[in-house]
Amino acid sequence: MGHTGASTVNIRFIALQLYSTLPYIWEDRDRRYSRTRSEYYRIVTRHTVRLRGIEIPGLRRYREGAPAGAHNRGPTVVAPIDVDPSVAPTTIVGLFNAWVAQGAAAVRATLLGQKLVQLTLPGVPDVYQGTEIESLTLVDPDNRQPIDFGALHERLSRMTETTDHGFVRPGDLDDEKLLVVHAALSVRRDLPEAFIGERTGYRPVPVTSGNAIAFARTVDDREQVITLATRHRVALERHGGWAEHLVVLPEGRWRCVTSNRRFHGGNLPLAELLDAEPVPLPVALLVRDDD
Repeated sequence: MGHTGASTVNIRFIALQLYSTLPYIWEDRDRRYSRTRSEYYRIVTRHTVRLRGIEIPGLRRYREGAPAGAHNRGPTVVAPIDVDPSVAPTTIVGLFNAWVAQGAAAVRATLLGQKLVQLTLPGVPDVYQGTEIESLTLVDPDNRQPIDFGALHERLSRMTETTDHGFVRPGDLDDEKLLVVHAALSVRRDLPEAFIGERTGYRPVPVTSGNAIAFARTVDDREQVITLATRHRVALERHGGWAEHLVVLPEGRWRCVTSNRRFHGGNLPLAELLDAEPVPLPVALLVRDDD
C-alpha cells in the first residue's frame, strides 16, 4: 500500500512550517548530509512532474537506465545515476544539524501526539509498514525501501520488557514512537468495544491549556480510554511549560499504559502526565483501572 510521504516528513512541515523540502529528509541520525538523499528528491520531483504530462529528459534517462521496476524499490533508483556519495561542506552540515536540533522538541511532540490521536480517534486507523518508527522518506519511489521487520521486533521486545514501572525507558525517538504505536494498538485489541460498534462513543476531556488536547473513548456513555497529547510545543516552551495547567480526568482510577502509573479522577496537573518520569513522553494514554 503506497503513501504520499512518510509521517515524520509531514510532521516536520506541520511543526516548523518551513517550505524547503531538503531539510525534511535530512538524515539527522548520522549527522551528515547524504547527496544520495538529495538525488532521491530530484528524482521524486521529476517523477511527479512527469505524471502531470511534462517531459523531462533527465527523467527519461532515469527510467531507461534503471532496472525494471526500480522506481518502486527504493535504493535501487539511485544506481543508474552518477551520485557522488561525498558529504557537503562543513558549513552546510553545521547549519542543517543546527536546524534539526532547534526543531527536535517540536517535531517529537507533534510526531508522537499526531500518531496517538490518529490511532485513538473514531474511525479506522492505518499504520504503513515501516512507519512504526521514524521514516524520513518522500513519495514514490523514496518510500518503497525495504523494511527490517526483525529489527522492529527486537526493538519492541526490548521496549516491552518487564521493569519496576512496566516498560524499558525509551532510548530515542524510534523507541518512543514504537512504544506509542504498540500501546495504542494493544488498547484497541484489548478494549475493542471502546473503538468499534454501537456502544462506543467519543467525548472531549477538559484541559486548561491550549497546548494540550484530550478526549475519551466511551462504552455505553462511560469513559474507558483517555488520549492526552501536547499541541504547539514551541508555544508551550515560550509560555514557560505546563505551570499550573490541569486536565480534568473522569471519576475513578486510571492507569497510564506507557508508564504503568496510576491516577485518581479529578483535577490533575498536566505536568504529572506529560513529560513525566519514569517514561517521559509528550503524550499519555490512560485506561480505566477500577477493578
